[in-house]
Amino acid sequence: FNNRVREHKPMFDSDDEKEIWNNNQIKHLDILDESSIDDKLLKAEIFRNMGRFYDSYSVLMSIYEYKLDKLKEAFFNELNKSNTLVFEIITGPR
Repeated sequence: FNNRVREHKPMFDSDDEKEIWNNNQIKHLDILDESSIDDKLLKAEIFRNMGRFYDSYSVLMSIYEYKLDKLKEAFFNELNKSNTLVFEIITGPR
């Protein structure tokens, strides 16, 4: 579905697709490892994509890796915009 967003198309063609996507995200959340930073980032992203911005924020606040501060800042910016769609993170000069 994210490819559609990158191609500037609607993410879902129908309510059925949205429901399938949402159910898959819920199942995905259930298998993530709370002790893994990578899984925490993925969980924050899934929550953001689902529009569960507070949950995403809470997960991000539980990550204390200094090297991830810029990534977290990018997430917080998107959370503040209530953006549920894919966003690009630019890490260096273009």
